Amino acid sequence: MSKLPFILGICLVVSGCAASERAGTESKFVELTGDGQSGLYDLSDTNIPAQYLEMVRSAINRADSLSLSQTFLAAVGEKTDWSYVSNDIGGETVAKILEARVHSIDSRPIRPSLAFYTPPRVGRDICNGWSWWGLRRTASTGCTSNGTVYKSLESISDDPKVLAGFLLHEWLHVAGFGHDGNFQQCSERKRNSVPIYVDCLSQAHPDPEQVALCSLACSGDSERE
Repeated sequence: MSKLPFILGICLVVSGCAASERAGTESKFVELTGDGQSGLYDLSDTNIPAQYLEMVRSAINRADSLSLSQTFLAAVGEKTDWSYVSNDIGGETVAKILEARVHSIDSRPIRPSLAFYTPPRVGRDICNGWSWWGLRRTASTGCTSNGTVYKSLESISDDPKVLAGFLLHEWLHVAGFGHDGNFQQCSERKRNSVPIYVDCLSQAHPDPEQVALCSLACSGDSERE
């Protein structure tokens, strides 16, 4: 018996799944054109899931506002014990980089693109490598690649504060700040990295008790890239 029909059947099943996923998501996407531009992000080619449109708008506006808020920048500037940075970078430097929207090394202006995507069940997941029926090498909820920030629709929050924190976190990666991989992000050292701390601070500010927790080890582990 020829194996060709069997192989073709598998191909059709896989292609059918991919096609139905695309049909189920792309038809619900809307362009952000006409909604204005983010200060942190280039949104000219951003398609937003219609069901999340208002929440995403709120998150983008919140991230932009915080990056220019003098009280928030002052809270960033007060921090002196960053991890994963050179000794000459203090909180005031991080705050200035965020406010000016420039790279930490050469001060060039940066404005990454923003893209939402549905991870494939079979195929390459831009943030987690190859996926085989949903099994992936890592479990990142989003990532930065070649000047574009990607956010998985499988893990998008309904809370604009959480998404705003993600937007600040990934923007700071583009600006040159890191935290040495995507594991054990609840460790005290990683919690005090620039992207993770500012992400947490953006959600905790201005509550001083919640802000104090951003420097401490937490339970569980974060899925942020």
